[in-house]
Amino acid sequence: KLSFDVGFLQGVPYTIDISGISDVAGNFMIPAIRKFRYLPPTPGILKDIIFTEIHADPSPKIGLPEVEFIELFNRSQTTYNLDGWKVTDESSLFMLPALVLAPGEYLIIAPSADEFSGYGNVWADNDFPSLNNSGDILQIRDINDLLVDSINYSNSWYKDDDRSSGGWSFELIDPDNLCSDSENWTVSDDPAGGTPGKQNSVFANKPDLTGPILQSVLPSNSTSLRLTFNER
Repeated sequence: KLSFDVGFLQGVPYTIDISGISDVAGNFMIPAIRKFRYLPPTPGILKDIIFTEIHADPSPKIGLPEVEFIELFNRSQTTYNLDGWKVTDESSLFMLPALVLAPGEYLIIAPSADEFSGYGNVWADNDFPSLNNSGDILQIRDINDLLVDSINYSNSWYKDDDRSSGGWSFELIDPDNLCSDSENWTVSDDPAGGTPGKQNSVFANKPDLTGPILQSVLPSNSTSLRLTFNER
């Protein structure tokens, strides 16, 4: 453990050069250089970090690893430390460690990491929820339990009998369209079946051009009404 008299500046890249260290038997370690940044756990802002890909039905294998995964994307200009953030589905929850996600970076989250070597940033967690093939509700929440993004996917999103049998991921079309749900997702066009760790194969400018529709009005109490719309 090293302590310094002057605090690290937040987000600034530093390098530590380590050499001349030996164990009690006198064996010297190989010199090492490591880069790091100090970032305290970061509270989230709605839709700064979003889901961009869901691989819920990996079998039969098309080209991707035969492993379920989800992909997160930092669409903001803020570098986030995801320490203490939570990813949940309808029946389980797991916590993220001190992962740093810079603007424009992707993060693959899966139950195991070995299969995704070479795909980019990946975090493996044994508590990764089993994704339901037919559909599920996924959420990501920050250290204060604020909802940052959610998605309610369904196997109806395939719209393709050949690809609905498995091996293909769902991909987000337009990361800047923050209102549409199912209209902004579709099955991957990539020959491998998906694009973990990089821009989606279906990426396009797909702005929301349709206004919301009021679906219901219910009184919550004697002075409040709860309005439900068909989009965010």
